[in-house]
Amino acid sequence: MPEYTQETQETILQDLFDRKESVIQSLQRQYTTYLGSIARNILHNPEDVEESINDTWLRAWNTIPPKRPDNLKIYLGCLTRNISISRYRANHAEKRGGDNVRMALEELSDSAAFAKDNVGEAVNAAALQDAINAFLGTLSEAQRNLFIYRYFFLDSEEEIARREGISRAKVKVTLYRLRLKLKERLIKEDLFKD
Repeated sequence: MPEYTQETQETILQDLFDRKESVIQSLQRQYTTYLGSIARNILHNPEDVEESINDTWLRAWNTIPPKRPDNLKIYLGCLTRNISISRYRANHAEKRGGDNVRMALEELSDSAAFAKDNVGEAVNAAALQDAINAFLGTLSEAQRNLFIYRYFFLDSEEEIARREGISRAKVKVTLYRLRLKLKERLIKEDLFKD
């Protein structure tokens, strides 16, 4: 898939700010495949994937403006991921099993637990996001890729091992060590709550 230029992104953002309905077709043409891969890793159901992508277009329309993301592709990817996770949780509220999405979210939540309260929730979420971004900046490219594949794209350990050409055991051990490092960092920054 071709990389899209900043000019194209700026044109699309301006069309969103100008409320041109034709911008939805531009978004669909350029980002459906990318967003579909994110949603499929979470939902594994074609109808749910399609609904999540359609919800992404609506959410983008409703949030831009006032937001003006620096990277539209990443912004849309985050919207799709969050929408897909919410849909996944709603679909699996009563079910328990050994599925990949639940396991990945539980793995990360064990390392990234932090205090939340009604007043400070947004502040804590922003601080946690900043801490995780700073943590990712300290990792090698290979470590960062494993972390992002598992905890952002929610790929299985097997998929990551295949993509990176390493054993599943190496993926598992590396992710475990990275979670421990993240937990240590969050404890030092007083963002971790037992």
